Amino acid sequence: MIIVSCGLLGSGKTLLITLLTYLFKKDGYSIYANYKLKGYLSDYVKIDNIKDFMNIETDKNIFALDEYWISADSRKSSSIGNIENTQKMLQSRKKKAHVLITVQDISQLDKRIRRITNWIMFPKITDYFDGKPSVIEIMYILPQTGKWDKFSLPVFYDDGFICDMYDTYEIINAVELDTLDKMKIIQEKYSNYGYMKKTELKTLIRINEKEISLTPTELNSCVDYIKFAEQNPEAVLMV
Repeated sequence: MIIVSCGLLGSGKTLLITLLTYLFKKDGYSIYANYKLKGYLSDYVKIDNIKDFMNIETDKNIFALDEYWISADSRKSSSIGNIENTQKMLQSRKKKAHVLITVQDISQLDKRIRRITNWIMFPKITDYFDGKPSVIEIMYILPQTGKWDKFSLPVFYDDGFICDMYDTYEIINAVELDTLDKMKIIQEKYSNYGYMKKTELKTLIRINEKEISLTPTELNSCVDYIKFAEQNPEAVLMV
């Protein structure tokens, strides 16, 4: 099952997937997450890159992926990483595994992942106790049927406040892209820029693609490829 938690900063979307992670752990699930969990959830396994995610068996596991849009962005839907992500999501639906994802807007997710999502949830913190969230209201949509409704859940249990089981201010890094994936993204996006001088093209890519973090060697290879493709279109197949 794939659950997407949508909302702006401070809406409770990470609180919601952490709450669901907590409830699934109570039911015997193992936890894998790309953000730091604490307290009752501290015995999780950290996912640092796409290969970690792909190599985990999906039987009765929870994958809690905060800010997942960074690595499954709809603007990069042709990337190798996103195709692999979708395959992993499909596997999870066939086994006893659940994937919990946060995004600010559902459109930020790759369209293949949107198509196989089971629940889209919109959380709202509605009550506090001692300055901490104690109740969360959840409006949800079932994309397959169009049904929608809402319900509320407590976010304080015998094991403590759910908000104390993760770091609210942690910055999530993008799931690591390998060299081939990064080069494919750049080569496809800038395939029509081969007319530019190499130095100008390099500068343009550096300015626009900071989040991809190309090494100098990767950048040079991309630009060389784009220039070659411009001059020899009949000889080129995109990576």
